[in-house]
Amino acid sequence: MSEIIRGGVESIARGQVDAGKAIGLSFVQRLRHVIVPQALRRILPAWVNTAVEIVKSSSLVSLVSVVDLTMAIQQVVGRTREALLFYAVAATLYFAINFTLSIMGRRLENRFAHA
Repeated sequence: MSEIIRGGVESIARGQVDAGKAIGLSFVQRLRHVIVPQALRRILPAWVNTAVEIVKSSSLVSLVSVVDLTMAIQQVVGRTREALLFYAVAATLYFAINFTLSIMGRRLENRFAHA
C-alpha cells in the first residue's frame, strides 16, 4: 500500500508543485490542494485492487478464511453429500464481499474523477 501511495505522489508533475509555490501556497496547502487530490485519483484504482486481493488471499475480517470455509464445507458435504449447494454458497459469499468492495471502489473513483 505504501508503494502505491508513494508512486501516486511521485507521479504528480513537478510543474504542478512549482505552480503551487508560484501562487504562494505553503507546503501543507500544496499537499491539500494540489498534490493529494491528483494523487488520490491515481491511487484509488490500484488501492481497490489491492484491497480485493487482500480479502481474497487472507482471512476475512479475521474470522473466516478461504481455507477455514473450504474445510467446513468439506465436512458438511461429507455428511450431507450435497457438494454443489454448499460450494455455491461459499462462492456466493466471497463474490458478494469482493463485488461490494469493487462497487465501493468504483463509486470512490467516480467521485474523485469528477471532483
